[in-house]
Amino acid sequence: MQQDIINRDDYSDDGNGDYLKYIKVIFGVVLLVGGIIIAGWVFLKIVGIFDNPNSLSNFITLLPQGKEVLIFRIENTSFELPKELFNGLNFLFAIILLSISVSLAAVLITGGVNLLHSGLKRVEDKIDKVTNKVDRLREKIRSP
Repeated sequence: MQQDIINRDDYSDDGNGDYLKYIKVIFGVVLLVGGIIIAGWVFLKIVGIFDNPNSLSNFITLLPQGKEVLIFRIENTSFELPKELFNGLNFLFAIILLSISVSLAAVLITGGVNLLHSGLKRVEDKIDKVTNKVDRLREKIRSP
């Protein structure tokens, strides 16, 4: 009588696709951890820039050393660009590079969470299925 209520095939796994589930979970964890590491690195770099503005030289240096003014000559016209403008451009390039890193971290974290969520959703569906079967079994036992 209970055999027709509880179908063992619903809960047993024949081994097909098991490795794929584990690979998805492992890959999801790797993506999540990688995204968190990149986000932490970006945070530390931003804090470092505000603590020590000279650390921008790690990102990019546009101004040749020792020059206060850079002169561009295009045909008959010459442009003088002061050193402060290049410092501002260093900040701009640092912001652009860090925003690219933040975007990469966000993509990695989102991908990792989505992969882990799909695995958790599958477990949640199995738990719901078992709960429904138990509820039907209880109803069948209670009703004469």
